[in-house]
Amino acid sequence: MLVLVLLSALGGSELGRPVTAIPALAGLDAARAATIYYVSNDGDDDDSGMTPGTAWQTIEHVNGQTFEPGDSILFRRGDTWRETLRISSSGTPSSWITFGAYGEGGKPRLLGSEQAVGWTEVAPNVWRSSTSLNDPYLDYDSNGEVYFEEWDGTTSWGDQQAYRDSFSNMIEEYDWSWNANTIYVRAPSNPASRYAAVEVPQRDSVVRFPEAPYHDPVEYVTIDNLEIMYAMRHGIYPGYNEVEVEGLRITNNHIGFIGVKGGRSAYCIAAWHSDMLIQGNRIHDCGRRGVSLNTYTTNTPDLTVSDVTIDSNHFYNGFHTTSVDVSSLPGLGHTVTNFTFSNNLVDDTGRWGSGIHDGCFASSCTSNSLYVQSNGNHYFDFYIYNNVIVGSTSRAILLRGDMDAFHIYHNTIYSSHPDAQPYGLMILKDVTNVDMRNNLFHGTLLDIGNNNYGRCVLDEGATSFSDRDYNLYHQEDLGQPLTGSEHGFGGWNVFIDDWDWWRAGSGFESHSPNPQDPLLVYPEDGDFNLQLGSPAIDAGALIPGFNDDYRGLAPDLGALEFTPSLMLHAAPADQAIRLRWDVNATLPATAIWRIDYYTQPTNILTATEPLSTTRSHTLTGLTNYEWYTVTLHAMAGPTSAMSDTVHVMPTDIAVYLPLIEHRDTR
Repeated sequence: MLVLVLLSALGGSELGRPVTAIPALAGLDAARAATIYYVSNDGDDDDSGMTPGTAWQTIEHVNGQTFEPGDSILFRRGDTWRETLRISSSGTPSSWITFGAYGEGGKPRLLGSEQAVGWTEVAPNVWRSSTSLNDPYLDYDSNGEVYFEEWDGTTSWGDQQAYRDSFSNMIEEYDWSWNANTIYVRAPSNPASRYAAVEVPQRDSVVRFPEAPYHDPVEYVTIDNLEIMYAMRHGIYPGYNEVEVEGLRITNNHIGFIGVKGGRSAYCIAAWHSDMLIQGNRIHDCGRRGVSLNTYTTNTPDLTVSDVTIDSNHFYNGFHTTSVDVSSLPGLGHTVTNFTFSNNLVDDTGRWGSGIHDGCFASSCTSNSLYVQSNGNHYFDFYIYNNVIVGSTSRAILLRGDMDAFHIYHNTIYSSHPDAQPYGLMILKDVTNVDMRNNLFHGTLLDIGNNNYGRCVLDEGATSFSDRDYNLYHQEDLGQPLTGSEHGFGGWNVFIDDWDWWRAGSGFESHSPNPQDPLLVYPEDGDFNLQLGSPAIDAGALIPGFNDDYRGLAPDLGALEFTPSLMLHAAPADQAIRLRWDVNATLPATAIWRIDYYTQPTNILTATEPLSTTRSHTLTGLTNYEWYTVTLHAMAGPTSAMSDTVHVMPTDIAVYLPLIEHRDTR
C-alpha cells in the first residue's frame, strides 16, 4: 500500500495511504563520480565551473557546452536567471545528466520574464514602466499575462486590456496593457512598493530541448529542484514528438504561471518520453495543461510512449487540464501504455473565489483534473491510484476513446466548483476492462431539477468493467444521482432509493457500503483523512501490490488509510509486558500517560509514565500465562484524550502462539 507523501510543496504533511519515498534517480551515483559544474549569479564564464568558487555565471554559457553522461550542472540556490536553458546533451540509461541545485536557500529561479521597473503615474492609478519590453501577447500560440508578485509570497494574474490613450478600460487592479515596448498597469499605488515584482513574460520557454528530427533526441536527463516560472508557452519543453525518445526525470521542481488562462498552448510541462518520471513537483497556474503528453505527429505512425509515472505531485489552479492531459490525434496508430498516475493531490478549490471563466483568454476556463483520450489510438494498461482530487471545475477524471485495461484504485474524489456542470465526477466512455475498486466519491453539487449533471460516476458508449466493487458513494444533495450509464442497467440516473435494485440488477458494488457520508476529517480545510467511525474504514478489497500493508481488518476506501491517533504495541516477556506506542496527534505539554491493566476487570492496576520521547514502558510483576488487558491513555488532566488497548499473555518460554491480540478501538 503506497503512502502519498506530499513533499515540501505541501508543508511536508502526509496525504496518503501510504508508501514509497521518491526513488533514487537513475545514474545518480555515476553522475556524482563524473564532472559537476556550478553556476551562480556572481560566477564568471571564463572560469572552469568545476567548484563553487569557480562557478560559471550565465545560462547562455551553459547552453554552449557539451556535457558527458553522468555530468551534473548545478545552479546556486537563491539565485535568479532570466534566460532559456537549452539542453542538448544526452546521458545513458546508466549515467544520466542532471540539471539541479546546490547551496542553501530557495530553489534556483529560472524565469521566462523580465522585471518591469521605473514606474511613473500617467493617469490616476495607471503606471508606466521605463523598462523596454516586447508585447507578452506575441501571437495566438505564445501569449503571456503580466504577473504580480505579492509581498506575502503569492502571485496574482494580470488581466490584459487593449491599449487606449485614455486608459479608460483599465479600471481594476492588475489590469495591464502594452504599447510601443511599454507596459502600463493599474495599481492603487506605485508598483515598486505595492508589489514585490511585476514580471512580464518575454520568452517562449524556460527549459527547452532541441527539435527532433533536426537534432538527435535528447535522452536520460534529470531536471531537479528548480523554480521555473513566467514563460509564454512552456515551462519545460523537450522538443516536438517527431521520433521515439526515452529517459526523462522531472523531480522536486516548482513550475507555474505559464501562458494565459485557457490559452491554446500554455503547458507547465510538455513531454512524451518513455521511461519518464514526473515526481514531487508543485505544478500550478498552467494556462492550458499541467503536464501535456500529446502525440500529434504524423511523421511516426507507430510511435510508442511507455513506462510513464506521474507520482506525488501537487497540481492546482488549472484552466483546461489541471494535472495530466494524455491524448493523440485520431487514427495515427500511436500507443501509450504502462502509464501510472499515483499519489497526487489535484486541487482546484483555489479557483472557487471567482467565476470559472473570470479573466479567461478562451471562451471557457473549466478544467478537467485528469484527462485521457485516445481518439482511436492504442491506449492500455493505465494505473490511476491513491490520488486526492478536489474541487474540480469540470470532470475530476475524464477517460474516453477506445481504451483498455484501466485500473482505478483508492482515489478520493471530492466536490466540484459550485458553477461546474459535469455529467459526472468521473466519466468513462468506450473504456473496456475497467477495474474500479476501493474509491471514494463525494459529490457536492446541488440538484437543480434536471439530473443531467453531478453524478459520482457515469459510463458511456462501450465502457465495460472487469470489476466494479468496494466503492463508497455520497451525494450531499440526495436529489442528485449516484451513478448512471448510457447503455447499462439502471440508465442515466441511479438515485439513492434505487441503490439496492440497481446493485442487484447490474451485478456491481455487491460488497460496497451503502451510499453515505464518508466522514472525512476537515475536507473544507484540506484534510481528507477518515474520521473514527467512517464507513470507509476496513471496507476495501485486498489488491496485491497496491495495498498489501493496510492497517486494520481490511484496506480502507479512498486515498488515505485511516491512522489512529494512538497505536499501542506490546511484546510478552517473563512476568512482564514491554509496551511501546506511536502517536499521530498533538498532545498538551502537561499530558501524562496512564496505563490500566488487569486480568479481571474488577482488579484494575494503574501505572503512569510522563510524556517522553521514548514512548515506552515495561509492566513487571505479572503472572505468566494469564491474559492481560492493557489500555494506554493519554491523560489531559482528568480526561483521557486518546486511548488504545491490547491483550497480552506474559510467558517465560519462547513459543509461537498468539500471545498478543490487538483490540481495534478505531
